[in-house]
Amino acid sequence: MVMETRKLVSEVPVDTTYLVLCAGPGKRWKGDRPKQLVKLCGEVLLHRVVRQVTELDPGARVRIAVHDTTDARFRVPGARLVKADVDPTLRGADKTTSTRRHWNTNGRTVLLLGDVFYTDTAIRQIVDHATGEWVMFGRPGPSAITGKPHNENFAVVFWPDHHEQVVAAAERLHELDRAGKAPNVSMSQWWMLMEGLSIERWNTPTSPHYIEIDDWTDDIDYVADWDRWCWRWAMARKAGKPVPEHREEQ
Repeated sequence: MVMETRKLVSEVPVDTTYLVLCAGPGKRWKGDRPKQLVKLCGEVLLHRVVRQVTELDPGARVRIAVHDTTDARFRVPGARLVKADVDPTLRGADKTTSTRRHWNTNGRTVLLLGDVFYTDTAIRQIVDHATGEWVMFGRPGPSAITGKPHNENFAVVFWPDHHEQVVAAAERLHELDRAGKAPNVSMSQWWMLMEGLSIERWNTPTSPHYIEIDDWTDDIDYVADWDRWCWRWAMARKAGKPVPEHREEQ
């Protein structure tokens, strides 16, 4: 399928709902602090992504999908908390479908992850993607920053015509998971099912529905990920190489 010419949000107004997913258990960090609320480069991860989106798409509808909308820790200026209907018996793709009632029925839905450090370049790629086709943004291989050995997915963009396709792929993944045929349930496998591919092995994507992001953007799941990211940043800065800006929150 050939995708139509890319349109920039800054050039063509697009009715968009941004959903930042923060409804997972998030118990991989020290104490009871959710991983979405740790700091990198002087900013809380969740605050950073909301700021980046609203700077690029002023007036955007930004929703933070959480398990408990009364948890004030997730309140961020420029965004509103919404409840994600997470099913504790499901994994992976449920992070996507748990927000279905908040998907945009008139325009574009952009799913972002609250525990990901996004570079400004990565966010601009995601925000500016307005072709009318669904697409997943991710890193197809290991991370040169945190050393994670696997691929990661960072965002999904889709439109009303794709809603049923998204749900069908997620339900199929849940079926395979219950049958023990999807041991590593993730957004990666959800994407492969959307493409009609086998989930038995990951292959480097060569699809117009997949856009590679391979820079300082990374998923910060564990303290070790944070440590490695910060060490790489410090070493690169010391060597005079370009690094993400350190920006203290106002």
